[in-house]
Amino acid sequence: MYINIKKAGNPNSINREPFTPAEVSHLWDSKEANVYYTVILMLIYTGVRVSELLDLKKADVDIEGRFFNILEAKTEAGIRTVPIAEKVVPFF
Repeated sequence: MYINIKKAGNPNSINREPFTPAEVSHLWDSKEANVYYTVILMLIYTGVRVSELLDLKKADVDIEGRFFNILEAKTEAGIRTVPIAEKVVPFF
């Protein structure tokens, strides 16, 4: 199965579409073969921007509490606490 990751990631695209359940399932099934699939799953399950995820520091993540803090964002509303879904906790 081919997954077009560009269609879901470009907010300026008219053809922007979320991943289908089949595509998400394929990411889960293939995560061991491609480490980047785990990052995509983290993005899907948290809803954060790529830059927000990449800018995270260890100190901003509370694994026990299953959340992390976004301390810098494009807008004031972007500064927030984000829950971590149980399924993706191992990736953090």
